[in-house]
Amino acid sequence: MLAFDLKLDGVSILDRYETCRIVYDRSAIHNQITVNSAERTLWSAIDPDDAPGTARLVVTLGEDTLYFLLENRSGTEGSFSFGGRSLSAVEEKEYSGEVSSELASAASAAQDIAAAMLTSRTLTWEIGAFNLPAGYSFYGSPARGLQHVADVFGAVVRADDAGNFVVTDRFGQMFPPWGEAVYPSGTPDFELDTLNAVLDGPSYAEVAGENYDAVEVAAQDMRGDGLEIEVVTENPTVGVDCAEIRVFWPEHLWTAGVRPYTSLAGPRDGLAVDGMVSGGLADYGEYTETLTFQNGEAQTRHIIDHVDNIVSVAEQDLNSSLGWFENRGERTIRLTHNVTGAPMSGIYEVTYTTHYIKYFLSTNIAGKFLVGFADPEMDTPKKFQLGAGENPAPRIEDPYLTDPAGKQFRAVSVLKASSTMKKLSVELPMATRIRDGMTCTFSDPVFGLSGNFWVDRVEMNIEGVRMTYRLDLLQCHRA
Repeated sequence: MLAFDLKLDGVSILDRYETCRIVYDRSAIHNQITVNSAERTLWSAIDPDDAPGTARLVVTLGEDTLYFLLENRSGTEGSFSFGGRSLSAVEEKEYSGEVSSELASAASAAQDIAAAMLTSRTLTWEIGAFNLPAGYSFYGSPARGLQHVADVFGAVVRADDAGNFVVTDRFGQMFPPWGEAVYPSGTPDFELDTLNAVLDGPSYAEVAGENYDAVEVAAQDMRGDGLEIEVVTENPTVGVDCAEIRVFWPEHLWTAGVRPYTSLAGPRDGLAVDGMVSGGLADYGEYTETLTFQNGEAQTRHIIDHVDNIVSVAEQDLNSSLGWFENRGERTIRLTHNVTGAPMSGIYEVTYTTHYIKYFLSTNIAGKFLVGFADPEMDTPKKFQLGAGENPAPRIEDPYLTDPAGKQFRAVSVLKASSTMKKLSVELPMATRIRDGMTCTFSDPVFGLSGNFWVDRVEMNIEGVRMTYRLDLLQCHRA
């Protein structure tokens, strides 16, 4: 058996607890610990409000040390439980607040962007050296920012024993050489013996998968969807024979972080016009609209860069009492009374500034102006397939998925996840350390399964001298 110790605030409580349960789950960022006790003298010592954000619970398993926060306590002095998440949870909002990350003008390594979000924990990056494009942005807790980056490539974020982070393949070691139908393949990390090692008979379930054999991956399609085009029929600067065409930045490009003044000089790769064309320059424009506000909100025609002024149409004496705010890149304006804070309703004249791309055309070609905003690489989908490719998965579109190797990694993750999963749950003694993500070889005559399995979830249960694992194992089959 593995050597075991449990400490609270640096003091062993081996003689003061009844059961201890620790869970390492591939589908969760943080690990979990739950301890049960009936020791009355322990109750006052496990107040979660004491020293929050510190590793108050420390577990020793053999040569490994596991660190946990003390975040919850329930029950009464005579019977209670307590526990929390791994130390990695200090990067959640309640401990670290929120961070902002934005790439204004140049692509950068995804690993570096993710690591820079963390405030105290470290990062191990086990997937490829992928890049994120200019325009990438995130606002939220550091842990969720790390997950946001991993999601782009179809990877997962896991906490290690020390409470640091690992970005890794969701189905590590689970993809076979071409042509194999059962995996994981290769050399396993350990072997299970059904007759001698397993304490409880395995339970079995099979989950049928879509078994996709192809998938197309692209950055979010930005080839003109949602573009607003306005034809200015008179332009005294250029001449009456010219038309000024204003192409307004669509909302999904703002959401994706693409800006005409940071990422792209203007529309290209898809410009198709009749007649002479010039310009293609980013410009600012001021627009005035009469809007009806309801419960303090109204929508403008174009995306807002900033609001310049708002005046009441019917009640001029209200103008000195108006306060407003807007989110840059949206259409919504929120109007309040600047003393009471109450939302304002009624009809108001709103002046705001927006961005657009300006072209001058020598003939009137309204309706024939086609624009593509995306970079050529972003506009070119990549197809990945196994075998004939006759059962394709839904197309993947992600505005940040521009790295060619990152696209392949995301595609492979989707194909693996679509496999039929045969699941076993087994209980065995804690003789050696087992973690999620390992592979094992296992033969079960009852269900007729054999070969390699992947450890998806590890539950460690310690009750006095009895120490057991409950392992959830997966084996994937391609139909």
